[in-house]
Amino acid sequence: MTASSSRRIAALAVTAFVVAAAWTGLPVVAQSSATELSSCTAIDESGEYVLTNDIGDGVGAGNAPDDACLRVAASDVTIDGNGHTIAGDGSKTGVLFEVTSGHRLSDVTVTGWEDGVALSSSSSTTISGATITDNARYGIRAVDATDATLTGSTVSGNELGIYYEISADASVVDSDISDNRKAGIAAADSGVTVRDSTVEANGGPGIDGLHTTFTVVETTVADNEGDGVSVDTGEVSVDRSVLVDNAGHGLHVADSGDGIVDPSGEIHVSIIDGNGGMGVAAEDVVVDARRNWWGADDGPSSAADADAPFEDPSTGLLADGNGQSVSEGASAGVSNVRFDPYYVQDPRTGDAPLSDERPTETATPTPDPTATPTGTPDPTPTPNPTDTPESTDDAGDGEGGAGTATRTATEQTGTTTQTATGTEGGDATSTADSTATATNTTGNGSDVAAGPSAPPANNSTTVEGDGNLSRNIGDANNEDTSSGDGPGFGVLAALVALVAAALLATRRDA
Repeated sequence: MTASSSRRIAALAVTAFVVAAAWTGLPVVAQSSATELSSCTAIDESGEYVLTNDIGDGVGAGNAPDDACLRVAASDVTIDGNGHTIAGDGSKTGVLFEVTSGHRLSDVTVTGWEDGVALSSSSSTTISGATITDNARYGIRAVDATDATLTGSTVSGNELGIYYEISADASVVDSDISDNRKAGIAAADSGVTVRDSTVEANGGPGIDGLHTTFTVVETTVADNEGDGVSVDTGEVSVDRSVLVDNAGHGLHVADSGDGIVDPSGEIHVSIIDGNGGMGVAAEDVVVDARRNWWGADDGPSSAADADAPFEDPSTGLLADGNGQSVSEGASAGVSNVRFDPYYVQDPRTGDAPLSDERPTETATPTPDPTATPTGTPDPTPTPNPTDTPESTDDAGDGEGGAGTATRTATEQTGTTTQTATGTEGGDATSTADSTATATNTTGNGSDVAAGPSAPPANNSTTVEGDGNLSRNIGDANNEDTSSGDGPGFGVLAALVALVAAALLATRRDA
């Protein structure tokens, strides 16, 4: 066997091992390029970093320099906590990202600091799989930050869970913000999206904003000691969410009149129930709260007032139900909350029509379907076809002229038949049958109830219309699953082919 043949066989053997390892799940060990961190330090070079042990003042593994255990002053830095803890003694900051971009912090617990994680004039920072708990002031504080994302994480036991100031495009996704001593999420002069998350049991409002745009989607906001969602002189949109059992209002939208932001509020396809204050309270602004479940099949009630019940400001329907209440606007007896239509059943429990989709109280009787005969009865009376002129050929070319028209009228109960025959430049015949049938229609002209429906098992609700959009209400655990069996050949076949190739190479060189 020549040296060339030996090299060829060795290369094929290595390839076979790699293929077998990939298919059988054997580990293929690659040399890690991450820089190891075993104590608090400043990071001023881009790259990947990994913790090798717990660090911080709280565990005596390298005291925090200056005011942060890990100070990141370079862009494009990835820190893998590797399941370890960055622990403090009640002062300083656990992890600080400043004036840089492109960061990622994952799989880490940050606890015991004044601020757990701080972002200062940074952009494109993602925190994932983190537990940020029991810090003296903020769990996360972002000031002048852009595109800050928290995903798959828990923020709990802090003075205030998450605070954004002058920050744009911030998002909280698939996270649990709970048991903080003040607000769960608070923001000023910022834009924040909260999606697929839980904000509950906080000592203040669940979500609180000033001059801020909040978008809340498929999120549960419950059992907070203040309002569920509160925005002053800002914009708020709540969709497919659950606002229940908060000590204050479910949704509170106010305009302080400073003119900085034109306030607006809307909430749709959501659950508003069991809150200590009003379901939706508005001050100097009109809130669009149509298509929600208010906790009762007869819709919302009105706040206690001499002018109650209040009218819907658009349709005039009275808020005289037994559900959560709505506020009164500037005009006496008129609400500043649009609530009509509303769901007449909790959409999480099954088919839930809207209030304007229920059948009308007085239904038009439906005639016997046998009332329309299949044959043609004797007409009573049958008009004489004296108004049928004869066709003339004025041009002398054999073509019909003015045409021929014949009408037959038949009077029956609920049935009218009209037949028209005309010839104009040829023969043409048209017949139209019109049968008057009374049906039981819904209040909006539809004979099919629309609205969300959901199997009780997964809190899923389907809203008919606009492409049969399927919506999950307040479900923070939506998961997409997929499966695949890989290519259509096995490991053994691949190995046999490689071995055969090696033997052929050997024979050629022999």
